Amino acid sequence: MPGVRAVKTEIQVRYDSLLEFSSVARRLMGKYTSVTDGITIRNQNQLDERIILSAPEEGYFFDCTWERAAFVGEGKRSNFRSEGGKTRFFFSLIEDISDLGFFDKFNGMAVVAYDVIPLESERQSTTGEPESIEEMVDPVVEAFSERFLRESQSLIPGSHTDAGVILNHQEGNFQMTTQFGPFRPEKDVEGRDLIVFGQAGSPHSPDWAVAPSLLVQNEIVYSGTDISHDTFLRCDEKRKAVVERIAKSSKSLLDHGS
Repeated sequence: MPGVRAVKTEIQVRYDSLLEFSSVARRLMGKYTSVTDGITIRNQNQLDERIILSAPEEGYFFDCTWERAAFVGEGKRSNFRSEGGKTRFFFSLIEDISDLGFFDKFNGMAVVAYDVIPLESERQSTTGEPESIEEMVDPVVEAFSERFLRESQSLIPGSHTDAGVILNHQEGNFQMTTQFGPFRPEKDVEGRDLIVFGQAGSPHSPDWAVAPSLLVQNEIVYSGTDISHDTFLRCDEKRKAVVERIAKSSKSLLDHGS
């Protein structure tokens, strides 16, 4: 999708509580320390022990507790989609968990993905660069509301400083919730933890933390039993299709009415 920038991808896999998790956690996760840059252990030797393996240079980390395993990665998703890419160790860990003698069952998987859609305007070349982020965001809020929320604007008197749309869709074992609206970097970057390892000194310094743009959050919850990389790919295809439609609908948004 030309112009669309992948920001952050989260994968969460939940399972029935593993009461003996703390007794095997370090052995379970230890095999992956050679492919990560650091290991953090929290609540050691307790029921809710948590082990985090980080790879800042690669832009991801994954961790595991007695009731869920999670992967968080930043930037482009091409390496997440490849079976030999950044998610391979995470889904290998999922297999290891399912092989534990006291493992019962998976309770589903959730994928939360953030994308930024930059907006272009024919008027930008003649009006010059805005002086502040706020000046860049305000026209997006106005144009977004006019295009997507025209009938709702009259419900709230006066001007408004933000807007958004939430859509829900069910398809078999997949429940999808999409939220999108004007991207407000000064609020959204920190409020949604969009920068995984911090901007300063990161080799993955984001090129998306600018306005005018739209921010799209897709959450796809899979309630079936096939917890695998293939299921992640199915979730990501659904995300991609929605983001493409939003990007198409947002084309020339800032030139609306000009």
